[in-house]
Amino acid sequence: MNSALYPVIEHLQRLLHMHREDTPEERLEKLEHILHDYRFAQDEVIPLFAALLSVPLPDRRYPPLHLSLQQQKRKTAEALVAWLVEAAERQPLLAVWEDLHWADPSTLELLSLIILSFRQASLTSLLESVTSALQGIIRRFDLDAGEVRRVAPPQTAQTPPSSQAQPRRGLGAT
Repeated sequence: MNSALYPVIEHLQRLLHMHREDTPEERLEKLEHILHDYRFAQDEVIPLFAALLSVPLPDRRYPPLHLSLQQQKRKTAEALVAWLVEAAERQPLLAVWEDLHWADPSTLELLSLIILSFRQASLTSLLESVTSALQGIIRRFDLDAGEVRRVAPPQTAQTPPSSQAQPRRGLGAT
């Protein structure tokens, strides 16, 4: 799929347990339920995420978004980052981004915001791409060459889980 933010949308749909056969009301309830425990202005954030996930909003339940497409894109990205930051404050997170050489510009822009926001937070990011795309990814995400290394398949299978997760940024090339 080549649509903007496709991997993010797919992840959110899995996280929310959204299924194709769900009614719009069920999809909205799932979104509201998971966001209820976060420090969001619900009337601002739910319409953004609903638009991202193509969930129609009932009339009068939420104020309409009076934003340009650029403003909506920026506010949605900011809300996604805020959601991740708050989730990482609750417990350390591991974010795995695969096949970055295929990522659309919107997803790469969002990933840049995430990486910049998590310089000091409890998020470990594993970025994976083919070797030929490494230089562009290193520049885009402002990574140090020391943070980039080739990861062989046997190494990934031998990585033990850590009970004391430490924030790291890294990039693996295959």
